[in-house]
Amino acid sequence: MSTHLEHPVTLQDLTTRHVRILLILAEEPRHGYVISQKIEDETDGRVTLRPGSLYRALHQLLERGLIRERNDPDEDPRRRMYALTGAGRRALTTELDGMGRLVAHGRKLGVLNRNA
Repeated sequence: MSTHLEHPVTLQDLTTRHVRILLILAEEPRHGYVISQKIEDETDGRVTLRPGSLYRALHQLLERGLIRERNDPDEDPRRRMYALTGAGRRALTTELDGMGRLVAHGRKLGVLNRNA
């Protein structure tokens, strides 16, 4: 039987949806609804995650050990809070570094202007 620890996360394993969620959780632990609202706010409404898509992505990240559920004794136990793990932070760093190199290459080729 294989676990997420035996297979490191590679760039192609993470979707843009996963990266957005990890980036939001890098700030602080959050509830699912707050995650979806932050994504919508930060993309000026261009990206909206419906509950099914959001919770499917959260489940995938939980299975990979990139996030964990965090219990808050002051909160309603039915509300799930999600937090970034060390593995999640490393995966996010790797992914953002790769994206940065793609953007730099696009600028070098003139596909993106410097102010984009």
